[in-house]
Amino acid sequence: MTIPAHKFLYIKDYVSNGYFEFWERQAAVAGVDCGVICGLLDSIKGKLDGDDGVIGVYSGQIMAQIFEEGRSAQAYGVRLAENYCGGIPKPLQLIDVPAGKYLVFEHGSFVYEQECDTVNEKLQKVIDEYDYSHTDYLLDKSPGRLSYFYFDPEKFIKHVFPVKHK
Repeated sequence: MTIPAHKFLYIKDYVSNGYFEFWERQAAVAGVDCGVICGLLDSIKGKLDGDDGVIGVYSGQIMAQIFEEGRSAQAYGVRLAENYCGGIPKPLQLIDVPAGKYLVFEHGSFVYEQECDTVNEKLQKVIDEYDYSHTDYLLDKSPGRLSYFYFDPEKFIKHVFPVKHK
């Protein structure tokens, strides 16, 4: 799919690997724990995913991997319109994300308490075994590209990876 140009408002970490480790590391830094950051993100209007004005359920908040020159960072934030001109609460950062092609791996709704581990394992297996040689695309880890991870068990779980033509 093609995702239009947009902005991503986020906090990032270069060491963590995944959601839980990300928040464990943030908890050790004053003023950037999960409650503070999610509260700041809840206050942002104009999210492209989720609903504005919904407090305490992380509406529109997603994990991302930001590819940079020679490294990448785990990030947590919200996608915003390309013309977003609202505030940037500290310690959040804002990045412009160019339009691009993405490959989406998605699983529909599931019962979190009973199926979360199984669904995660199955989806990760499909991602790990995906054969790009049967497509016209390759994974694109160029600087400035982002991959996204959406997790809303009542709706879906999905991984969105940037790709480029071979």
